[in-house]
Amino acid sequence: MRRNISYRICFLFLMIALLRFPSSTTGCETVSQENDTITVEEVLNRYVEACGGAALEKIQSEIRTGTLLRHISGQVPLSIISEAPGKWYYNQLFAWGDQISYGFDGKTAWIQTTGSIGDMDSEQLLDMQLLFDVRAQLKLKEFYPEMFLKGTKLVGEKEFVVIAAKSIQGVDTELAFDKETGFLVRAGDIFFEDYRDVGLVKRPFRILLGLNQGEEHRQMKMQFTEILHNQAIDDSIFEVPSCVLPVADAPLFKKRKQFEPSIEALDRCVGIYQHSEREDIKFRIFREENHLFMEFTGRGLKIEIIPESEVDYYTKFLGWDFHFVIGESEEVKEMIVSANVTIRAIKVN
Repeated sequence: MRRNISYRICFLFLMIALLRFPSSTTGCETVSQENDTITVEEVLNRYVEACGGAALEKIQSEIRTGTLLRHISGQVPLSIISEAPGKWYYNQLFAWGDQISYGFDGKTAWIQTTGSIGDMDSEQLLDMQLLFDVRAQLKLKEFYPEMFLKGTKLVGEKEFVVIAAKSIQGVDTELAFDKETGFLVRAGDIFFEDYRDVGLVKRPFRILLGLNQGEEHRQMKMQFTEILHNQAIDDSIFEVPSCVLPVADAPLFKKRKQFEPSIEALDRCVGIYQHSEREDIKFRIFREENHLFMEFTGRGLKIEIIPESEVDYYTKFLGWDFHFVIGESEEVKEMIVSANVTIRAIKVN
């Protein structure tokens, strides 16, 4: 039985809220209102032409595969299947093997997880259409029937044309187009980058979700490795599912050894560790009874790290590995954190 559920806080679709609020102008940006020679229609038409013009209407289906990266949480696979005139399907595999899918059959939008099947509300649908519809470039006026030219914005040496837009639901957002290329580069706090040729059209191969202002864990990156057009698609993939998704093999979860270090071994790892390249990042390793925990100082994020040996630890779900390096004095001198990137942190206290 289907039931209404909300997944606004799910790992990927933090983006659902991002399109609804335009980014504010920062100190490095200047805005000019003097654009009497530019119209909204001209900006949209130039965007369509930059992406391929009439060739966009010849795309009947699209398959995008790639990964989603959330700072140092690791890369997990994603896939997007779209079909004209407006059907699409998205699947995300989480680090520990759970899945979530979002789909639209042209009439009904749905959400499917490993535990439930539910309905998607109209605002969620609008956000996802912009990202997943195979002909989204041709539908901006449909998605946002009210638009007016806000002006041009200078960010560093790059100039952008900014349009203020209102959706059918009355939600305000901001669309920014590269003045030189014509490409859409921002919709709210979603950024489209790395446009490349795919046949006769151009597609963004990288999409950033959220802002990166010193809190990298809030920004997510969709990176596509392959985009294919006009492949045969089984329409049943867009239909409202009748059963939940199975739990899949966890892409970031590895079988681990069981180990019980002594209290003395745990205490040897306890301390404050300074990121070797970032003065603003420190890690605190501390013990509670016979468990060891890590937190970013000042951020309140507490994570248990589980022992595989006296000097090797891991996190259960995030896919992080910790190795404590022993110096000549038999004391821990530094910590190596391995995730999507490798971090070296010196013990300072």
